[in-house]
Amino acid sequence: MLLVALFGVIALLYASVGFGGGSSYPALLVGVPFTIIPVLALACNIIVASGKGRALNNLSN
Repeated sequence: MLLVALFGVIALLYASVGFGGGSSYPALLVGVPFTIIPVLALACNIIVASGKGRALNNLSN
């Protein structure tokens, strides 16, 4: 549960300034098999960045 909260906080902070936070997610994944870390970090980065893009698009319309 703590890990989910940390992911949420990082996503919120990075998205508030327009970034995806991709470099921070692997730091939280200590103990996860190293072959999964790049996939998870990329997925988190895409989700956060696309959410921010959608929010900006809604503001411009």
